[in-house]
Amino acid sequence: GWQRLTFNKLDFQPEGDPDGWHNITGIRLSAWAAQKEDCQLVLDRLSARRSQIVIILPTIESGCQLNEVETARKFAKTLSRMFTGIGLLSDSVADHPMSANLLLKHKYKLVVLPMNSKVSPELAITLKELTTSGGKILSIYKLDKNVSQLIGVKPTGWVKGKNDGQFAEIRFLEQHGFPKSVKQASWNITVAEPIGNRSHVVGTWYDNEGNTSNYPAMIVGKQGAFFSHLILNDDLVRKQQMLAAIVGYFFPDIRQIIAQYSIGNVMSVGHFTDKDKLERFIKRSGKSEAMRLMNHAKNIHGDAIRNYDNGDITMAIELAGKTRNLFSQAYLFSQENLEVEGRAIWNHSGTGAYPGDWERSAYELATAGFNMIFPNMLWAGLAHYASDILPRSWTFDRYGDQISQCVLAARKYGLEVHIWKVTWNLSNTPKSFLEKLRRENRLQKSKTNTEILWLCPSHQDNQKLEIDSLVEVTKEYDIDGIHLDYIRYPSPDGCYCQNCRRAFTQSTNQKVKHWPADVLKSGAPRRKFLSWRADQITNFVKAVSEETKLIQPNLKVSAAVFNDYPHCIQSIGQDWGKWAKLGYVDFLCPMNYTADNEHFSQMVQNQKNILPRNFPVYPGIGANASIFSLPADQVVAQIYLTRQLGSAGFTVFDYSKDSSSILIPAISKSHGNHQPKIPH
Repeated sequence: GWQRLTFNKLDFQPEGDPDGWHNITGIRLSAWAAQKEDCQLVLDRLSARRSQIVIILPTIESGCQLNEVETARKFAKTLSRMFTGIGLLSDSVADHPMSANLLLKHKYKLVVLPMNSKVSPELAITLKELTTSGGKILSIYKLDKNVSQLIGVKPTGWVKGKNDGQFAEIRFLEQHGFPKSVKQASWNITVAEPIGNRSHVVGTWYDNEGNTSNYPAMIVGKQGAFFSHLILNDDLVRKQQMLAAIVGYFFPDIRQIIAQYSIGNVMSVGHFTDKDKLERFIKRSGKSEAMRLMNHAKNIHGDAIRNYDNGDITMAIELAGKTRNLFSQAYLFSQENLEVEGRAIWNHSGTGAYPGDWERSAYELATAGFNMIFPNMLWAGLAHYASDILPRSWTFDRYGDQISQCVLAARKYGLEVHIWKVTWNLSNTPKSFLEKLRRENRLQKSKTNTEILWLCPSHQDNQKLEIDSLVEVTKEYDIDGIHLDYIRYPSPDGCYCQNCRRAFTQSTNQKVKHWPADVLKSGAPRRKFLSWRADQITNFVKAVSEETKLIQPNLKVSAAVFNDYPHCIQSIGQDWGKWAKLGYVDFLCPMNYTADNEHFSQMVQNQKNILPRNFPVYPGIGANASIFSLPADQVVAQIYLTRQLGSAGFTVFDYSKDSSSILIPAISKSHGNHQPKIPH
């Protein structure tokens, strides 16, 4: 019934997310499909497979805070992928008066409210009409008062976790297809309780020691459900099973769609989508355990089909999940390994997976076959070690010097330690230190003269601070490398401070009458400015490499870099191709975060083509990236692809308590049983 299709704005996903969906007048179109196909064909496909789920994004106009709006926007993408993973499409629509009409016209069955602390009056009325006609609501983390009454759930407070492991797992009542448990590392929750007999608790929070908190995690009623924190992207497979149970509980007819998708998707494992190719790969490995698991999977798959044919949809979905898990295990055990490669993992916390116990982390990683760790030990304004240059962190105060503990444990188990340094970014910086930098005019400014909480790279005192901190680490600790992150500008909007103006005009002899307008317009001044801006970062990398290697000549300097070279030169001043050609870095870790294996391979190949012949590349694999996560078999698939493309190694993000329980054991299976050599 479309007479006109209006494209107001295409809000494209970040680079590295080709399978993302984009909102166009309330209808989702694939950006890649839109590039390749006629719009009418895309609309025909959407008509054939209608979305029955809609995610309502909170807005400032509806009364929500800016941080809620921004977080929900990212979170909605994660949710959309989770629904896609169980065979269901979902639309995303902002909360405004026009969207209320769209909801009723489209006749969505499930409305998802991701972090909507408030909904507009128009949406509140629409939701009441929708539930009256059989629709349901899934409210996540925040509860609007009108919504809470509709679904029969009463918010009673908010609790911040007393420690990292207080909210670590959700255990469900064994009913309605929910998994027995789901891992989730939440740091706070909204406390809520059922209103009378209108709803009941089906899932409860447990800590990492297996003790109940007695706080509800999931409450389900006749009109909807409430989950007490964001549905994070860890433990992805069981999270999808949890969502399937919620949808299936409310809409038994949709359970049949989920079952069909699950049964047909059991052999989409690793880098395979074809049953015969997967079987040949497993057989060719010659691994007896892989063969045993595959044969068991085939038997369970037959049981799943029989249960579906007999009308037992719940059991069919459960058995399909078991089948895919068995095929995944067989795939993991079928991997062949290279004798010489860099097997690295980032550790964002700087404490390993077990704060206060680097020995346990080092042993676990070595047993899983890793030989390098990149622990995040310092930022632009914070240090997890005994620094005399940067403020010492809460982590240091509580657990002690993290670099010395990490190095001691890593040496015992044969791991290289490359100290991960977040440059320029002042997140988590103590207030007193930040105020000092602010008074000295050392922070970045946007084109509208708005402060950006990053150090300006053109300021000589900032360059000295960053270099001195790395020299300090190199002098004090027996490490294998320095790993630079955020080695760039935050965005095209930085930096346009007055120090940049002086430094730019002095070094280029470029006259600038109107700052920053003259360097924002296309033309020679803009090109000169972008080149000069990139040089600030390049010169810093050069200085770090030279000064640290004077202290430890065998030290390796590396960097985590954007995958979209050479675009990143203009967008964020990051010319990593130049760093490699001039010998300023010893290897690079492009952040190739994507769930699309074909796109991952294309990025790796492009990077190898850009860099000097045989230059070491350890592609970054986003196992737990910010807006999505990969199942374990997908992580191992991308490791497999790096080997097929001749990379020198790989780097996985991120080593944490959660990945230690799911991801690390899976990678360990793919690497075989390693017993680290412990020196006498």
